[in-house]
Amino acid sequence: ELNRVLFSPDASSQRVVELIGRSPGLTVRLLRLVNTPLYGFQGRVETVSRAVSIVGLREVGMLASTLLMVDQFGVIQPSVVDMRTFVEHCVGCALTAKILAESTGFVEPEQAFVAGLLHDIGRLYFFTAFPERSRFCIDSARKHDRPLLAEEARFFGMDHGAMGKRLLDGWGMPTALGLAAGHHHDPFQAAEPLFPGVMHMADVLVHAMGIGCSGECGPPEACPGLMDLVPLSPDGLADIAARVGEQIDTIMAAF
Repeated sequence: ELNRVLFSPDASSQRVVELIGRSPGLTVRLLRLVNTPLYGFQGRVETVSRAVSIVGLREVGMLASTLLMVDQFGVIQPSVVDMRTFVEHCVGCALTAKILAESTGFVEPEQAFVAGLLHDIGRLYFFTAFPERSRFCIDSARKHDRPLLAEEARFFGMDHGAMGKRLLDGWGMPTALGLAAGHHHDPFQAAEPLFPGVMHMADVLVHAMGIGCSGECGPPEACPGLMDLVPLSPDGLADIAARVGEQIDTIMAAF
């Protein structure tokens, strides 16, 4: 319902604020996130309507939708992967993608943050809906020294990127978010590779920094041509990593 209102031609801020306000828990988490250094406001934002007026209707609405989507799946069983470290990986990718977007100007920073939070939502679905099969999938990837991404196709019929795109498209999220989730491991397979390329770069950097755990045995290999798609110098990448390291704990506290 929130997405239908949010992406309708005559989106109403009053209606969006009303829908978010139905859930006190969502309201608290949303305001906690808006008040982190992510947005750098001077003074405290205490209401959703104030957040909308400062951050923007679509941005606040997409953040709220993202938090609701993650809530749909409950908690990952500890025998599969630790929920806290999974969330930390997603938040790390979100923060890194936002900083990459700010550094390159290729993508809207707020949309990049949401895409980072949602890039592994297909894997979250697998882990919570099929915990036993997910555990066997992870064990098989480790036993045979294969990427978890490849094992997912064997155990589920599709990998988590394809599953994530199916979920986001079904929920009526912007097409760009579905493409970013669907192709964050193979950006050059997307019709528009730039946004998925930013997500792939963020994913590679976060794995390299050791932030959280998505269930993958090791860091994903950067796809050939990534540095041409998202051109950043080693110093630029080091600066982004430093900024992420400074902010990740504060952003995580909002979750």
